[in-house]
Amino acid sequence: MGATISQIIIYLIYNNFDFEAIPQIFISNLIQMLFLLGVLPYLEYITRVYSDIGLLELGNLNHPLLRKLSLNASGTYYHSLIIANLVESASEAIKANPILLRVGAYFHDIGKSLRPLFFTENQKGFNPHDRINPKLSALILNLHVIKGKELARKYKLPILIEDLIVQHHGTRIKRYFFHKSIELKENLSTDLFKYPGPIPQFKEAAILMIADNIEAMTRSMQKINKKNIEEKIDNLIQDLYFEGQLDDCGLTLKEIKKIKNAMINTILNMNHSRISYPEIPKELLKEVSKNEN
Repeated sequence: MGATISQIIIYLIYNNFDFEAIPQIFISNLIQMLFLLGVLPYLEYITRVYSDIGLLELGNLNHPLLRKLSLNASGTYYHSLIIANLVESASEAIKANPILLRVGAYFHDIGKSLRPLFFTENQKGFNPHDRINPKLSALILNLHVIKGKELARKYKLPILIEDLIVQHHGTRIKRYFFHKSIELKENLSTDLFKYPGPIPQFKEAAILMIADNIEAMTRSMQKINKKNIEEKIDNLIQDLYFEGQLDDCGLTLKEIKKIKNAMINTILNMNHSRISYPEIPKELLKEVSKNEN
């Protein structure tokens, strides 16, 4: 509408305020707008380049991939919803793209729906990794990234969401399984325990990487407070920095600080303590009940 008004003003200035063509300009722009609204979804689907409106529609939790994730890997599904809140607040803090990140968080672990029990958030007392060697465990964990990428392409998800899927683990080492292999004296290269990568190539991917790790850490914390969370995030960011995981994402130190503060506030809000109400004596309840009757 703004473009139409601007076009009309420019026309009037250059045509001695001739008002006869104004309806034609308005109708022409209206037809163009309706055409774009009708064609845009198909263009997005074909090119896999989505507008914010297209991303919002894609973020519907009834999407087949998200329904499959909720049924097959409910722990991962709820983990993704929590991540969505973390990344959205962090991206708003540094003026990144909160819509892309929220929707990307929903889909970032869709590969886990194929082998859900190999991931701790979906396990109920049984861990299949206990029965296989660490090298195989590391390869299985890699598959959720590889298969997630394949599903993103099959369902024509945006290219940027595919990038989030493959970059949110970067090339980090799966430390638990690497140390397990050391204990077994397997003498294997660290490369066998790395995620396939690449490392985050844009700010949103780095935010997702930070949030994914922080959510997993806070899940196992018995006492959640600002000091504990801040310490966890500081340690994580230091690890990511020394591992070179943040080298290509473009985040500045100032932005990392804003991301950290935003995530701390979000975690505290999600885990706020509730008021402990005193228990009402049964005798008093009986007395109130009698008076009401």
